[in-house]
Amino acid sequence: MAATILSDKISPADSLSPSDMSTISSASTTPLLTPSFEPNTPVDLAAPSIIAAIKRSAGSDPIKALKELDLPEVDLSENVSALLKVGTSRAHVEAENSLGAAALVKGELDLQEYIRWLAVLWRVYDALELGLNEHAANPVLAPTYDPAVLARADSLAKDITHLLTFLPSEVTSAAPSSPIDGPLPPFPLPLFLAEVFSKPPAALATYLEHLRSLASSDISAPGLLAHSYVRYLGDLSGGQFISAKIQRAYNLQGPDGLRFYHFDLQNRASSVEESRADGRRRAGEVKNWFRKGLDEGVGEDEELKAILILEANLAFALNTYLFSVIRLQPKKPAVPAVETAKKAAPASQSSGRPLRYYEKRELERQEAERQRLLHPELQVTTSWRERAEKFALFGATVVLGLGVSKYVVPLVTEYLGTSGWTERSEL
Repeated sequence: MAATILSDKISPADSLSPSDMSTISSASTTPLLTPSFEPNTPVDLAAPSIIAAIKRSAGSDPIKALKELDLPEVDLSENVSALLKVGTSRAHVEAENSLGAAALVKGELDLQEYIRWLAVLWRVYDALELGLNEHAANPVLAPTYDPAVLARADSLAKDITHLLTFLPSEVTSAAPSSPIDGPLPPFPLPLFLAEVFSKPPAALATYLEHLRSLASSDISAPGLLAHSYVRYLGDLSGGQFISAKIQRAYNLQGPDGLRFYHFDLQNRASSVEESRADGRRRAGEVKNWFRKGLDEGVGEDEELKAILILEANLAFALNTYLFSVIRLQPKKPAVPAVETAKKAAPASQSSGRPLRYYEKRELERQEAERQRLLHPELQVTTSWRERAEKFALFGATVVLGLGVSKYVVPLVTEYLGTSGWTERSEL
């Protein structure tokens, strides 16, 4: 069962030659190249080597493989929901440190590249959810099967359709028809999106092949549970934060363009305007329900637990590898809006009378707002962390000053034998 779930089929990773494998090993200094995409994933995180290592180690004994691989130690008598959290902790950190992930979370991608990334995600979710739908009655998958709450493909399609309206018409014009690798998406396919479907990059092709392999039989289908865990719980955990970044980066209003990050709980559509506390609470409820479903579906089957831990680590590797398809933009120097506004504001009225101070300030404010709307990516922003650090530094300075006044000054004056004050008569 173990070998089947981890897939015996030859994937793009398995077809690599020994020289190719050495190229992507952790000792290499050459990044993994993917067709038409600049690499940004660290070489030691390249998924093909991890896929091959897990498949070779798993064999027919996943419990033994779990002990042999460099994974955190786990007690298979515990619930699978707890085991997956511990067993994937290292892989989770590695995924977060990807350059592509960092750019996405910070809202640094230009709009066209962000839409392209959503199309890549649509392909992943479409393949995953087709497999889950096909095996919805599987006793391992059934307790966590609720597409009305979890399914993301439809939300992604709506976001892509909406965001395409913000691009120039010459960019969004339909691409020449070409063979599509997989289902036709429910959104337009301009040229910059067509390549995601006609010639998917290696990272995406590897992921899709593996998901389809798992969904190909009833025996291997339980492995989809690990990918559901990694994708859905990841979206539930970071969705609210990323949504706020995306909303500011692209100046989005209302739920359109942000539906992917919001989950419908108990048939109540999530609103972008809901408070962060409400969003966290709603996401927490869904995560708790999903974890209970994990434990119910897997039960006490230790071999299945080991298989799912291996598969979840593989899912993290595939998702980390997937970030390499993001085309990173060269960073532009930040231009404070107020400086731009000062340069743009006129020094006098059309009548020739010099502007008063408050008139200049109002013109600068209007120009700063105009620049902010035109070039949101160039504005200097201060994160909550930076604000907290500045406040902490201010507080520490105040405490230090009070301490010096109360303790150091009396000691110095006592040592010098003077109060530190000079009588007026002595001047």
